[in-house]
Amino acid sequence: MSTRQKTSNERLSSEELSGEDLIASYPLAGFEPHVHQTWLFGFWGTEGLFDPMPSLGDRYGDDFDPDRFDFQAHEQAVANACLEVSRRRLETAFREAAPEVRLEGVGGKRRDGLYIQVEVTRTFCRFLRRHICRDAGFERQGQHLRDFASWLEDRYTSYPGFHPWHSTGPEDWIEETAGFTDFRPCRQGHKLGALLKFVTTHYERHYGEEWSEIDIYYAANETGPISPEIYCEESG
Repeated sequence: MSTRQKTSNERLSSEELSGEDLIASYPLAGFEPHVHQTWLFGFWGTEGLFDPMPSLGDRYGDDFDPDRFDFQAHEQAVANACLEVSRRRLETAFREAAPEVRLEGVGGKRRDGLYIQVEVTRTFCRFLRRHICRDAGFERQGQHLRDFASWLEDRYTSYPGFHPWHSTGPEDWIEETAGFTDFRPCRQGHKLGALLKFVTTHYERHYGEEWSEIDIYYAANETGPISPEIYCEESG
């Protein structure tokens, strides 16, 4: 797998980017459906908003006993609520091609990552290829691919203290996923999650409404009761 960062001279210019050419070597004829683990947008950055401690401190004061609070159940409720919000956003952006996603759990160094299993289908892959590489219905042919190239450069250009494992070149991403049809070589599932985020946020930026962390927080609270007090055992 190529992870080398390209120099500015090596990167494809906007005029040279051709989505049709980039995916031509990877026909869908040999596609194999598969389920792959990845991360899902819409949770990282919001976990602080769901921190139960301020609310519990205000309610119980010095009498609050952390041993009476079910942190695991509260975390699971927050994860499920955020998953539902992100699922709705996927369905809006991908429409009939939205993949089935199943929650695996919360992980990461700060337990700020939402991990899922994604069913990678032919319909899903065809949509990815069309949205990023063809965008035939867009007013400027090839604009989506240029947007993808800019998005990769913003996210994966190295700087002091940050050395990404992933390329900033869309041609590398296409090669390493066999034309957006096979995500299994990326064992950590990062590329699949990144593509889910790119397509969804790109769609929202151009055709919908962008979401902030506070928007996600309020929408998640509308999916069901996740008030901290629910998970605190009252003293007898």
